[in-house]
Amino acid sequence: MSNRSETDGNAHAVQMTTRYDALWREYLPALQQGDVLVDRALAAAAPDQRRGLSLIIRPARQVCAQIDAASRFFASDESGVWPYAVEQLHVTALTLVSCRAGFCARDIDLRPLLAALSRSMQSIEPFEIVFRGITATNEAIMAQGFADDSIVASLRGAISSACDLVGLAALRNQRYDHVTAHCTMQRFSGPLLSPAEYCQKLMRYRSRQFGQSLVSRLVLVENDWFHRPDSVLELAELPLAGS
Repeated sequence: MSNRSETDGNAHAVQMTTRYDALWREYLPALQQGDVLVDRALAAAAPDQRRGLSLIIRPARQVCAQIDAASRFFASDESGVWPYAVEQLHVTALTLVSCRAGFCARDIDLRPLLAALSRSMQSIEPFEIVFRGITATNEAIMAQGFADDSIVASLRGAISSACDLVGLAALRNQRYDHVTAHCTMQRFSGPLLSPAEYCQKLMRYRSRQFGQSLVSRLVLVENDWFHRPDSVLELAELPLAGS
């Protein structure tokens, strides 16, 4: 376990800090003007039939509780804001198969993938993610997760290598081949009613502490785009080295 305190949780997360700050600077002005990207699936309130395959990290319960409280505060008085439920909160280590219509994990042999992933995870030591503050795009609000840049890069590299070995490279989503460890809090199912007030709420939580989580295992799941609890199927737990 890391010995770093929560207050210096981003000391070795320079790339993450830079990326989060860049997103905030880029998208806050758009949010203040009410320029949000409404998710059509949420706006239609229809079941999401798309499924994919992801390796995720579940934050500690106390972290999820803090993030959930903040998300509900942001969403109050805004009918077009769609907050993630506590059960949906996660950090995506890597999306192995992008969500698509017709995909089902039962249709593929997961045994070679699980064997390759299990071997790869034994090269990664448990690590901590410190959740502090929020950032945003015009389609989502995210809790910022900070972990050692090199550890996260090694983790995603090990997962990618395992996928390549079993022929999943063509299906793997490149969206998470970056540096963050964020946790999506909410999306938009409609327009903002009071953009200025909504953004004032966000700004109050720009640096708010949510807590920290020890990551000692990953979870392989079949999921829809929103990770709704009734659409998430846990397929395997993959412990890190020594766990």
